[in-house]
Amino acid sequence: MLLRMKLFLLSGFLLCAEWASASVIIDGTRVVYPQKVREVTVQLHNTGESPSLVQSWVDEGDKNATPDSSSAPFIITPPISRIEAGSGQALRLTFTGRDLPSDRESLFWLNVLEVPPAPESAEDKNLMQLAFRSRLKIFYRPDGLSGRANLASHSLECGFESEKKAMTCTNPTPYHISVVKLELSHESGKTDQVEKGLMFLPFSTHEFDIGVKKDIRQGTKAVFTSINDFGGAVEASIDISQR
Repeated sequence: MLLRMKLFLLSGFLLCAEWASASVIIDGTRVVYPQKVREVTVQLHNTGESPSLVQSWVDEGDKNATPDSSSAPFIITPPISRIEAGSGQALRLTFTGRDLPSDRESLFWLNVLEVPPAPESAEDKNLMQLAFRSRLKIFYRPDGLSGRANLASHSLECGFESEKKAMTCTNPTPYHISVVKLELSHESGKTDQVEKGLMFLPFSTHEFDIGVKKDIRQGTKAVFTSINDFGGAVEASIDISQR
């Protein structure tokens, strides 16, 4: 019943007289779960002036998955909690076991749904109350992977096919690489933006349609700005081979 109520709030199918804003924030921008640990803790903070009800669950990439429909191999304790204003709550994330690939990371998503309380002044008013959901990547990291996750973007390999006007980039590492920006850097000092917001899966390849306006010559580099385990930006400048 509680879940159905929250999903109904998300739909926004109530008359609007006031607006609400999210107050529960999550420490970090991603969660790394090393295989050898028993659990990982994620910290929540309520920065608002009222208590909030929070429900948390993990999905496998389907943003429409609910706590009841998701089969992700993780348990979150507590799954539902009330966080007082100015207070915090630690979520304990535990892997329940599954036969996942041992030669690469596996990707899951942490969902944190916040339902703020109705204002006391809303007793006799029509009100639209919104629930706010945050989704963070969870990287399940097996033991013994080669290389360093925070430097994985430096291992990207790129080549330009002049006939197709396309650049192909391959991630030869066992790590996910979250790229916030991809640019072409020319010897003249000029830069061209190619892509914003993409993720290289382990051992995957992306093809980028460069087009005739972006001249890739000898000396042009692909500059990737990615996010490391700590949420910091990492820049990698990759030579582009001509094919």
